[in-house]
Amino acid sequence: MTFVINQELLDKHILKIDQLVSLNNNDFKIFELLENAFQEIIGHKLFTVLRYDKSSLELERIYSSNTSNYPLNGIKKLTNTDWSKIVLVDGNVYIGYNSNDIKLSFPDYELIERLGCRSVMNIPIILEGNVVGSVNLLNKENWYNEHQVQVAKILSSKVANLIK
Repeated sequence: MTFVINQELLDKHILKIDQLVSLNNNDFKIFELLENAFQEIIGHKLFTVLRYDKSSLELERIYSSNTSNYPLNGIKKLTNTDWSKIVLVDGNVYIGYNSNDIKLSFPDYELIERLGCRSVMNIPIILEGNVVGSVNLLNKENWYNEHQVQVAKILSSKVANLIK
C-alpha cells in the first residue's frame, strides 16, 4: 500500500485538535478527535492511548476504540521486550507488520488476532524529552509502513500535555 499524505486533511484535523486542547476541554473528546484523525489519514481497526508510568513500569489505558475488549483504566505491567525498548525506552515508533511480529511483542496476541488485527504501529508520546505514553494503531496485515511515521508522530504529539 502506498501512503500519500493529504496535507489539507492533516491540517484540518490538527486545527480541530489544537482548538479543543487550547480550550482545556474534555480529554476524552480530544482523544476521540485524535482517533478520527488517525482513522481518516492512516486507518485502524483498533486504537488505544496508553499512559506510561516509568517509576512503576506500568501502562494504563486511558482511551480505547474498543472498550469491551480493551477497557479504560486497564493496567499492563511492562515486560522486557523489543517493543518496550523501542517505544518506551528509546522513544521510537514500532511497526509490527504481521501476526508473528505481534505475537513476539504482545501477550494478548490471540485477542488481537481474533479482532482481525495483524499489524501494529505504536507511537511514543514524548513530553519534555520523556516518553509518557503511546498511541497504538492496529489493522490488517502489512497496513502500516515507514511512510506513515512522520504523520503519526505529528498527530500523537498533539496530546502529549494530556498525559498526566
